[in-house]
Parts: sequence; C-alpha cells; structure tokens
Amino acid sequence: MLKFLKERTAPHLLESLPRLMYRLPKKHLSYEDVVSDHYKVRAGFGGEQHVDRLLKRMRWP
Repeated sequence: MLKFLKERTAPHLLESLPRLMYRLPKKHLSYEDVVSDHYKVRAGFGGEQHVDRLLKRMRWP
C-alpha cells in the first residue's frame, strides 16, 4: 500500500454552494453560475477520489 497518500477532505465549497443556491432566487443573475460552480467542484472532487482509489489498489514491487 502507498504510504504517501493521506485522507482527502471535501472542499468547503461542497457545503457552502448548495446553501447559497438555496438562498438565491432562481431568477437571480448569478444563480446559474453558482449551479455551474457547484457541479464543477463536485466533479473535480469525485475525480480526485477516483484517482485515490486507483492508487490505493496499485501494487508496488
């Protein structure tokens, strides 16, 4: 197992952006930007977790 991998924590934006989306009216000019940013942060964090899982499964000689 790889020793250099540490436990990854979720970005703070994953918690704060949904709260902002709840508070903003759907017709607000920035609402779509907030939704888009939330999608990007969620996808990026999911990709990082996927790479972490792959690295943990690798066997080093």
